[in-house]
Parts: sequence; C-alpha cells; structure tokens
Amino acid sequence: MVSLLLARIISISSVFLCLARVNSTPLNATIFDGLDHQARDILARATPAAPHWVIYSDQYVSGTTGPPAVSAVTGFNVFALSFLLIEGAWDKAYEWTTLTAAQRASVKAQYNAAGIKLVVSVFGSTDVPYFVGR
Repeated sequence: MVSLLLARIISISSVFLCLARVNSTPLNATIFDGLDHQARDILARATPAAPHWVIYSDQYVSGTTGPPAVSAVTGFNVFALSFLLIEGAWDKAYEWTTLTAAQRASVKAQYNAAGIKLVVSVFGSTDVPYFVGR
C-alpha cells in the first residue's frame, strides 16, 4: 500500500516537473540614452540580447571543419570556437583559420540569420593569462 502511494506521488511529481518551464529575463535593463548611432550599432553587433545560451566546442568532429551546422546548435544564441591561446589558434579556432574567406562568410551569414553569435573562447585552462605576484 505504501509503495503504491509512493509510486503515485513520484508519478504526479514527475508530471509537474516535466511540465515546468524555465523563464529567463534580465533583472536590470540598461538604458543607453547617451550613445550615438555608431556606438549603438557596435553594441548591437557585440552582444546578443539576454539571456545568453552559450555552447562551445573544441573536439574534432569527422567531416566538420569549423563550427557545426546551425541546425546542430539550435536553442543557443552564442557559439564559441575554442581556443585562442597565447601560442595562437587551436582546435576549432584553428579549423576556422583553414576555411576560405568565402566559407567563413557563408558560415557567418548562416549563424547571423539564425541569431547566433560566433565568438572565440580565449585561454582555457592551458594558458594562465595573468601574472602572479606582479
């Protein structure tokens, strides 16, 4: 009897948890009244509107050079190529450098049309970009 009651409670709880939705909204909207047209244009290109759903990749994927197809990152609005180290571009960031200008322009256009920003992740755990004790 107790196990049947427990099973019902778990089932009902599971339904409520599955139906719950996540809502993300910024708490403090920043007003940029003092910015001119050029500054607003730069700001619009620099950062997607909150919330920021970021994903990155540094793993080699057979048959894919550079970022994955837009359809593979649906649901995210920032894709980070990794990594740019002190020694230069590595992993996905290096793959980006092997694409032709036309290929890079095509990828950027596809990501832009999907509302996904392309960025490069810098340093990672390999580099320590600060000076200790100085």
